[in-house]
Amino acid sequence: MAATTERSGTGLEYKVDAAAFDEAAVQAFERNGFLGVRDALTAEETADFLAQVKALEAETAREYFFRENPQYTQHVNVWRTHEGLRRHIFNPRLAAIAARLSRASRLRLWHDQAIIKQPGGRPTTWHQDLPAWPMIEAGTFTVWIALGEATVTSGALQYIPGSHRWGRLAHNTLPRETIERPEGLRWLVPDEQREHLTPVPMELSAGSVTFHHSLMLHGTSPNETGGARYGFIVNYMPDGVRYSGRPHPVIEEGQFATFDRIEGPQFPVLWPAAGSDATGRG
Repeated sequence: MAATTERSGTGLEYKVDAAAFDEAAVQAFERNGFLGVRDALTAEETADFLAQVKALEAETAREYFFRENPQYTQHVNVWRTHEGLRRHIFNPRLAAIAARLSRASRLRLWHDQAIIKQPGGRPTTWHQDLPAWPMIEAGTFTVWIALGEATVTSGALQYIPGSHRWGRLAHNTLPRETIERPEGLRWLVPDEQREHLTPVPMELSAGSVTFHHSLMLHGTSPNETGGARYGFIVNYMPDGVRYSGRPHPVIEEGQFATFDRIEGPQFPVLWPAAGSDATGRG
């Protein structure tokens, strides 16, 4: 694995060049719970991806889940309605890296989201993804794609290394103001981890990405720049993850019974890419 000690922002970076991705990178992901991959997309792919998201942002009629709050704006599961974005979401190069990191033989799309952090908003609260998702198993994980430069000042993701091994944490039991700062996590994490809450900022250039485990504690600072921070998320799910029975915007009422596998055409297979008909049955 190359260049794991480059400094950026206020902490150590944990990154590898896309061309140098290897077993050591996989082991670093397993150890730390996150991994940056430089230049995962080409400049041409990144420019088109950003243009597609900006076109999405300009739409007024939306046939997908949309949410705007002081932390960010979300456009969720746009692969179903926007062909121009679907080709990026289904990018087999990203899916291949995801498969190696998860050591899964088959990956589905849980959901996607364009995530836009406007200037002057609030920090993204420190949280884990999995407690918000209706899943029994913890295998689902995320790639966060920088469509423009992401810095600490603009709201780059920050992580607590190794926190994916601390179990599911009830961050929704604490006030927002408490968990807008990593120091507030001391009231949430196991006692023996209270001295291990130093965040690692993952500043990214456009076209670079960061992968993280669904139990990884992460958050961001507010966007203090003069422009929006554009990112895009693809959430990968190993085949066989089961439904917990909780409601979620991307699961229709009555679609699954508790303990059913989350599968079918609304959760298409992204890996292996070759031979898949992208319906969830490939």
